Amino acid sequence: MYDSVTTWRLYSAEQSIRLGQPLTDVTAARGLVRRVERSAWWRDNVAYDVRVGVRLGGCEADGWVSSFARPGGLGQSTSWTISLHPSMLNDMIVFHELAHCIAPRWQHSGRPRRSGELSNHIRCSAHGPGFAAASAELAGQFGTVEHHDELRVAYHHFQVPVLAWEEYLAAVQGSLLAERDIVEMHREVDELFSSQPSTRSGSVPQWTWGDRLRSVRGSAGTGPRRGMSREHLAQLVSRVERCSPRDVQRLEAAAHLPEDPRLRRLGMCMAVALGFDPIYARFQLGLARWDCDVELDELAAINPEWVQLVETMNAQLAARPPRWAVDGDR
Repeated sequence: MYDSVTTWRLYSAEQSIRLGQPLTDVTAARGLVRRVERSAWWRDNVAYDVRVGVRLGGCEADGWVSSFARPGGLGQSTSWTISLHPSMLNDMIVFHELAHCIAPRWQHSGRPRRSGELSNHIRCSAHGPGFAAASAELAGQFGTVEHHDELRVAYHHFQVPVLAWEEYLAAVQGSLLAERDIVEMHREVDELFSSQPSTRSGSVPQWTWGDRLRSVRGSAGTGPRRGMSREHLAQLVSRVERCSPRDVQRLEAAAHLPEDPRLRRLGMCMAVALGFDPIYARFQLGLARWDCDVELDELAAINPEWVQLVETMNAQLAARPPRWAVDGDR
């Protein structure tokens, strides 16, 4: 499932080209992975010992069929498992999942973590520039059909950021340094808690639907006085739908997406006013303008940059539609 515009761009690019070489079964998929792992390219470009297993599986949820790659943990020597859905046995899917196994996972903060400190390294996007570089390189090095070359063209069309290969190699080295710090931090924390008797019990509070709106409002803007008041947010939303600070408070207190059509409309306008990633708003919050009775041109009164982004994405998708819309194979 999409979680951001970054992921949408990459998946849209990959879905706009034809599927790769079919693989007869999971044994053939394992053979392809072994061929890549035993290649001179792998020895020259993969900076650490990555052991990759392949099995049939994948997942099906909410109408989505997907494959995935799962790490065995942090650290310089890492094992991964690629789980392929039976309907996705082809080399392009294998390259996509294999790219997860070698993509940088952390952005190093610039200095080693001191003992006793919390790590401040930043987690890389799962489908960010480092991943795109790995995926494009694997397809180019090991693809067996000519349209693999279309992948970089599709990435460019959908404005997918792709690291140059030298940048990718540097990013992997930074990721490994960060992982070492993080592993050591976890070891220190485990030792600290194992040496102290537990005196408290409880549970981690659940993150609700409204919490996401409140959190983004609290961090909106720049400068020392960050955050947007409920009054100001209500004024922005009122350009489309009459809204009061009490309405904002009510939506921020909602445990789930409201059933009330007016509150959904207000929620959509709030998300746009706060500059929510439109893909995140749709798939994680359930806020799609057509479900909330909000027209795109209305939202321009609140956040014209948000509307321009959506219009650009719509135009990109129309120019390079997903393969199943063209071939009718799904």
